[in-house]
Amino acid sequence: MIKETLTHEHTSTLLRIDHTAIQSEEKKEILKTGMRIYLSGIIGIAGMEGPLNEMELEKKAVEMLESSIPYAPEPTMDQQICLIYNYDVSHGPDFAGDMEDLLATMRSNFSSFAFFNEIELIDHCFQLQNNAGLFLQYQDHFLRLNLTFKHKTSDQEVDSFLKCIGRKFDKDLFLKLCEDQLSAYQNPIELETQKKHPLIFSTKCRDIFVHLIDELNGHNIAKGKSQLKEKMGKKIFHDDFTFYQSHNTESLIKPYFDAEGTVHLENDFRVPLIENGIMLKGYTDKKTALEYDLPLTGSAVSEHHEVPFLSLDDYELKGNKLLADLLDGQKGILVVKITNSAFDQNGNFQASVPLAYLTDGEKLMGKMPPFKIVSNIKNMFNDDFIGVSKDPLFPLNHDQGILMNFELEPW
Repeated sequence: MIKETLTHEHTSTLLRIDHTAIQSEEKKEILKTGMRIYLSGIIGIAGMEGPLNEMELEKKAVEMLESSIPYAPEPTMDQQICLIYNYDVSHGPDFAGDMEDLLATMRSNFSSFAFFNEIELIDHCFQLQNNAGLFLQYQDHFLRLNLTFKHKTSDQEVDSFLKCIGRKFDKDLFLKLCEDQLSAYQNPIELETQKKHPLIFSTKCRDIFVHLIDELNGHNIAKGKSQLKEKMGKKIFHDDFTFYQSHNTESLIKPYFDAEGTVHLENDFRVPLIENGIMLKGYTDKKTALEYDLPLTGSAVSEHHEVPFLSLDDYELKGNKLLADLLDGQKGILVVKITNSAFDQNGNFQASVPLAYLTDGEKLMGKMPPFKIVSNIKNMFNDDFIGVSKDPLFPLNHDQGILMNFELEPW
């Protein structure tokens, strides 16, 4: 019998922001613990929140063995890795004062706008360990700044948003980000529709990847539910398109291991699924890899009280050029907000874009009127694919830009 525990500790200071001022301060302390018992091809699992009572938790997990939940894979064994980040982004005693100083400057510099929502300073720690030699730990300290804004003459509930998340924070850089976006927001630009334009999306905009992610699902590939089943080893995407399953802690601020303890130390904890346009593999958890004899990529997810299951929560793309170089003298349209996105069964894509900015790759030039976009998955990642920026779209963020040509239609 192998006994395994998964713990997630989260402590944070949360500032609620209203009209560019701190409305309230809230301290959070969350501890979640899960226990898994592996025995003869079945798994018992139980979870609890709050102070740990290990004997009680183990008793519940052992009792769950009576449910005979099948789990054929072996647990991860004989691996010990500890990864701790502790950059001086801000610390508790100074946090509220630092943020009030930032907000005071924003009230002075951007008096035509009001800012809302929240700023949070977070410490979290994930551990996965068992009595078969496994000990994995990831610990981090970072700032999550998630603000919405509206012009004081606007009748909208929210006009747009400003976000940054990371282990480092620079007040002057953030104020420059605010100035650039707010200036562009106040400069409306006409839109030429019925023509293909280079559009720039954040690589974290899951809307444009949802169909591809479903096609890359190892279970779907094995069962013939994916059109990629017969494409392994073939070049079917653009030469510059490389798509990773990722547990890259540097950019994602998430654990380097999946819910089953699978770790890929190479490529910054990333596994290429598509490389230079060539289809390599689908993403898998242990169960899928074992059942269908597929390579194990480590894409298991679960809450502390759940049996691990297959899902691609995080991915990354390989950047090849600076954003301005990818545009090559053209003006691009940076998509800030996308709604009503959908793929049909044939891979045809459509979406509405209520907010976007015109850019030359270095500076935001103005706000576009709302418009709609249409394309097809085969074009998006092949003929209409331009590239992925190796520089972040905005300072103090890790989001890269993915560039594609799209047909625009009137709102």
